[in-house]
Order: sequence, then C-alpha cells, then structure tokens
Amino acid sequence: MNSKNFCLTDKVALVTGAGRGIGKSIALGFAEAGANVAVISRTLSEIEETCKEIESFGAKGIGLVCDVSKVTDIRKMVMMVLAKFDKIDILVNNAGISPFVVPIEEVREDGWDKVINTNLKGIFFLTQEVGKHMIKRRQGKVINIASIGGIVGFPGQAPYCISKAGIIMLTKMFALEWGKYNINVNALAPGMVETRLTEKLRQDENYTKDRLKRIPLNRFAKPEEMVGAALFLASDFSNYMTGQTIFIDGGRLIG
Repeated sequence: MNSKNFCLTDKVALVTGAGRGIGKSIALGFAEAGANVAVISRTLSEIEETCKEIESFGAKGIGLVCDVSKVTDIRKMVMMVLAKFDKIDILVNNAGISPFVVPIEEVREDGWDKVINTNLKGIFFLTQEVGKHMIKRRQGKVINIASIGGIVGFPGQAPYCISKAGIIMLTKMFALEWGKYNINVNALAPGMVETRLTEKLRQDENYTKDRLKRIPLNRFAKPEEMVGAALFLASDFSNYMTGQTIFIDGGRLIG
C-alpha cells in the first residue's frame, strides 16, 4: 500500500448534514481527494454553497434537500443520487440534532421523537436503503457520526446521548450482518466540536470551563479535524476494519 490508497478518484460519496460543520468539512475533504459528492441537508442554500466548493476541486456535486427522519424522503433522495451518479461507494451519516438541554425528568415525548427519529431512525433506514445498492455491488463504506456523548453521557442531553449510544451499536450490527458483502461499517465519535450545533453550549462560560478541564488537549475540535479519520475509513487503508468506533475527543472525556 502507498498514499495513493487515500485517493477517492471515481468514487461517489453521499454525505448527510453537509450544509455546514462536520458534514461540510468531510464532503469537501472527499472532493479534494477526488470523489464526486452528493450533499444532503434540510437547508437548500447551505448545500448549494457546499456544491460550489466541491466543484472548485474539479469534482462533481449534487445538493438535495431531505429530512432523514422520513423514510419516504430517504428513498426518493437515494433514487435521485443513483440517477445522477449510478452508484454510491461511500455513505457518511452525519445528520443529527440536539435541539434542547433539559433535565431528564422534563424530556417530553415530542422532543424525544424529534431527536431519535433524526439521529437514530434516520441513520438506520438511510443505511438500509443505500446498503441495498452496496449489497448488489458487493462493496461499500459506511461511516456513522456518533459522539463521545454516546459513551460518557452529558447532563441535560439524555435523548441526544442515548441516540449516539444507539449509533455505536447500530454500527456494530450493520458490520456484523454486512461483512459478507464486503461492506465496511465504522463510526467516528467526536468530542466537542466548534459547530453551530454546540454554539449555545460553548457560550456558557461555566459549561465550557468544566468541559475543557476534562480534555487533555485543553481545547475543542475544529470540524476539519474530523476529515482525516473519515478519509481513512472511506479509503482502502481501512479495508480490514469494520464495526469499530474511532474517538476523536482530545483525550477522552471523563464524565
């Protein structure tokens, strides 16, 4: 093997939640490595901008609006990507929400459903839908974005942390059942990343101080710092790796 195995030329990647943050950084990283990229978001203006940046690398891009919590939307979107590119080699399940911070005794059913349907149900059924195509081709790479919160938990974010813990097991189960099809399924589990999703939390000085003292590197991550691990999991270098979760958390938070 050599560095050329990191090249994604002629590969097609589908990245959800790619309008900003981690998803956008991964989409652009894949485009720079030579992949054509379908970027998915609920906000058209954001994915249009991402597509422009993808095309600046000489890659082809397509931006599609999709609510991954709805299986009918998922199926339509995957059909459109296949109509455009004829295949999907890499799936990055990045779309996720954390819309509230409340004590566990105050979590309402509608809030629970909103988080679980997007963060866990959406990943399951999108992977299933793309996987039908990968199974036929007997190859594919699936990368799920979990979180350190799926292991250690964050006070006030029970539905979010439970959904991310579910992603870690979901990753293992798809890997277990799809290894025979030469499909690699792995996950990335970031710590606190400087994105819009975490902005309100990071503005709380006490919260930030408490979190930073638990991180040996003593800082939060930048979205682009997730790209290297994602590129590894999308490349031939990870061909004998499946069912694993890579933690990118500045040194593992303790509680």
